[in-house]
Amino acid sequence: MRLYPDGVLCPNCNSILHYHTLSYANLGDYFCVVCGFKRPELNYNVTSVDELTPNSIKFSIENHPIQINIGGQYNVYNALTAFAVAREFGVSEDKIIESFKSSQRLFGRQELIDYAGKKVNIILVKNPVGLNEVLDLLETEPENYTLTALLNAQHADGIDTSWIWDGNFESLNQDKIEKVIVGGERHTDMAYRLEIAGFDPGAMIVTDTPDSLLLEMKNAPTEKIYILSTYTAMLALRKKLAEEKIISGLMG
Repeated sequence: MRLYPDGVLCPNCNSILHYHTLSYANLGDYFCVVCGFKRPELNYNVTSVDELTPNSIKFSIENHPIQINIGGQYNVYNALTAFAVAREFGVSEDKIIESFKSSQRLFGRQELIDYAGKKVNIILVKNPVGLNEVLDLLETEPENYTLTALLNAQHADGIDTSWIWDGNFESLNQDKIEKVIVGGERHTDMAYRLEIAGFDPGAMIVTDTPDSLLLEMKNAPTEKIYILSTYTAMLALRKKLAEEKIISGLMG
């Protein structure tokens, strides 16, 4: 479990927070041994996480079994937030649970696209915490896949790309990754980061345009392709996909 030091100081006395349990990043059951600050008592709890796959999660909130058709432990937190807000507004538990069944993946949030016989999963990444949660998600994939990493450094992405060095690419099971594609305006930085993580630089495919990226995706040796992309790189890819009539438009 990775703890991020920028969020572990007590807001009351600036001492280091301690944890009874740590979920991910700085989230969990925290407390301060100096001033007594601690996580408030919870009104709503995740009572179990039963199954994590790349495409679904089975878990329970207040002992109510729930399934959402999206991967990633962080989406359990998102579901708990939605559950809590809805309950505070008086929505019944049954209606909340039923609504989870109709939730959709949109605009880079594990967006699934069929392209040239490939199952392409586009996942927006923009900071170390989110990136590491996505890397953990990839570790739940049982089948071999192609890994694509697109890195831009425009203002909408953040012009400092050093955050990719806090991503634990070393945790990936490289035996499952049959092909690595890097792209975006800062593809050289991304390729070097993956090289340091142990990927063979000679086997990486470098793409510098959306056209070349689509070609490499079409020729990927696996049915599944995971694309980890910063915001503006994703926009460029989606624009090309829209031009090719693969998706209906830039926003969907």
